[in-house]
Amino acid sequence: MSNYVEVGFKANRRDIYTNPEEYPLKVNDYVILRADKGIDIGCVYRLLNDYTPCEKTDTINDVLRKASKDDLMQMEENRKKEVAAKPIAKDLFKKHELNMKLTEVEYQLDANKITFYFTADERVDFRELVKDLAQQFKARIELRQISSREAARKLGGCGKCGLPLCCTTCIVKEFMPISTQCAKEQMLSTNPSKLTGICERLRCCLRFELPIYVEALKKYPQLDSIIKTPAGNARIEKIDIFKEIVHLRYDNEITESLPYKDVQLLLAN
Repeated sequence: MSNYVEVGFKANRRDIYTNPEEYPLKVNDYVILRADKGIDIGCVYRLLNDYTPCEKTDTINDVLRKASKDDLMQMEENRKKEVAAKPIAKDLFKKHELNMKLTEVEYQLDANKITFYFTADERVDFRELVKDLAQQFKARIELRQISSREAARKLGGCGKCGLPLCCTTCIVKEFMPISTQCAKEQMLSTNPSKLTGICERLRCCLRFELPIYVEALKKYPQLDSIIKTPAGNARIEKIDIFKEIVHLRYDNEITESLPYKDVQLLLAN
């Protein structure tokens, strides 16, 4: 039995829970969970035998039981309420003249708590807004400001590569700083339109694929180094680690592409 369970919620939110009763859970099972002053429902995303919290103060809640048909019906009812809540919340945003963009609404299963996710360019004082939302929905309200990357994760979709967004998969568990230096080390174009994702930030793959490039490039000569060829001295301008091709530029600006094995022979002579 798994001691820990990674549970997925609406809009790609995931969290870790303990399985103290050792329920025989499977991936895609719906489970009822201990939540903030109530209960919630989620879908088993991954089973874990061990887990180390990021912080010693992190509280890990429990899986209470498997979800029943009634629980699933209540979840569907909450989804309808979430859709209806969006235009109401947006109107209240406008009423309070707050520069906030609502990205998602999430009801806790027992409807005791509703979370509104939003993006904003700066910190927002939404204390009066919370009061209006609580009065409107008769529930505890949490307004959670998220980054554009987190908003893209909740939205989901496919990247320019045609695959699901990395941030919505287990590839990216947490967001790490990304700079154009990552692109330069992978010898990619630094054109922003080619490097940004739907979040309008640098794509996550630039960061997590970097170690692969760094390791693969170890066997190649350094960029800008000079090698002697039958046609004269040439500078290494670019390296394609996938096709194993080295691109050269001569002093007369003529370019040439050689297989890596040919470059090895030139370096050996």
